[in-house]
Amino acid sequence: MAHSELASPDQRRRLLDALATSKGIKARPDNSSQDNSLQGWSWIDGTFSWVEPTGWGLLALKRARRVGLDVAGAPARIAEAERLLVNRTCRGGGWNFGNAAVMQQDLRAYVPTTALALLAMADRGNERAVQESRSFLSRQWGTERSSLAMSLSLVCLDQTPAADAIESALQDHVADARAFGNFHLLGMTRFALASRRRDHAFTL
Repeated sequence: MAHSELASPDQRRRLLDALATSKGIKARPDNSSQDNSLQGWSWIDGTFSWVEPTGWGLLALKRARRVGLDVAGAPARIAEAERLLVNRTCRGGGWNFGNAAVMQQDLRAYVPTTALALLAMADRGNERAVQESRSFLSRQWGTERSSLAMSLSLVCLDQTPAADAIESALQDHVADARAFGNFHLLGMTRFALASRRRDHAFTL
């Protein structure tokens, strides 16, 4: 949305305005430490905020800000989405798809959701949640050998010692990804491999 060659100024404005006004619903407090009043983004209107759409929404608004697009309400949405992600960090770092715990049971973090949330929080490197989650991803990226997980991990950890190993594993996985015929994941794979050591659409 922040790239002029992909949409007209009017299209970008309307998309970003809609994104800034979209919110997941608030939920009642429970017995956990999760703050259910925080509103990020949801997959479907009128439902609870999830980590994945919150990560994508936060990335889009931050990227728009980086390229000089002024979006009404964006600063408040960015701040609240950051608080939501910090609040929903799993024990030991990383992010699950939605909550960090359910019914007093800790949930495990997943590689792709962790990489996505870290990309959205790349400018908040001093946050303890971000540091712990980056450490989690550096250790665990290889446990989920999918195009999605490894592509996001490579973009996220591009400047770390883990990057070369992730790149090699992702290149080895290209044939499997092509066999599935999933052009979305092939596109993500190509983007991740082509973006090594460069500024790109996710750079904050």
